[in-house]
Amino acid sequence: MSLRRGTLYTGRLRMFVVPFALVGCEGKLRDDAKPVSSLVASSFAPIASSQSMPRKEHVLERAGDSCVLFSVLGSERALGDPVDCPGDLEDGERIRLAGRACLRESGNAHRSLPVRCPSQLVDVSEGRARP
Repeated sequence: MSLRRGTLYTGRLRMFVVPFALVGCEGKLRDDAKPVSSLVASSFAPIASSQSMPRKEHVLERAGDSCVLFSVLGSERALGDPVDCPGDLEDGERIRLAGRACLRESGNAHRSLPVRCPSQLVDVSEGRARP
């Protein structure tokens, strides 16, 4: 049995066992038991944004014939050096490094897609170059 199949089996097992564990011997819901929906909601509640630290984001933006790298931390923007533009990046578009993927941001909704990360953006994120 693979790990993925075992995880799927365990998840399905919990889905059926938890509701029955909340029901008493006579089939009535216990007074002190929480409904399953509230248990699931409380266990996956997002962390409040005030508690989380702002993440440093790296962005490559095209303005006219040139591109510039910059980083954003909260509301502060640190400009970097001009770099070569990727061939498919149009004027006014950006490529933002989001985790391990790059997203193209564009005014045209059809062009706002995940893209291959430019090497300049990867270098900045790994500390090999400074914006």
